[in-house]
Amino acid sequence: SQTAIAVVLIGVFAILGKDPVLSLFAWLTNVGALGVIFLMALASVAVVVYLRRHNEVTEATLSHEAAAVIASVALFIVFVLALTNFDALVGTTPGDPLNWILPGLIVAAALIGLVYGLVLKRTRPDVYALVGRGGDSA
Repeated sequence: SQTAIAVVLIGVFAILGKDPVLSLFAWLTNVGALGVIFLMALASVAVVVYLRRHNEVTEATLSHEAAAVIASVALFIVFVLALTNFDALVGTTPGDPLNWILPGLIVAAALIGLVYGLVLKRTRPDVYALVGRGGDSA
């Protein structure tokens, strides 16, 4: 399957006269990097939420929470900067539709994951209850 997809993609790039290494590689690595930055920002927010819900307020907790808030803000700033300058990252012109289509893949993946989670919660609550437990069936 992977070979067939690669052949089709390279064929499309050959027909369009584009170099798949320079175009496709740049596109997908930057989409991946953008997704990782966004996930890191969300993870920092999750740390703040977790500390608020599960710890007593101590000086150490406050410093951890402050660090997570600073990380969240910084990572969201980096995400917005990368998103607004995505054309420079992937080597397209400012008006190119790829500048929004490629980051849209991240949004699409997030929406698919959220919908799947909601369906799982409704149809298989026993399985949903185990999500995030690292395979622990207890």
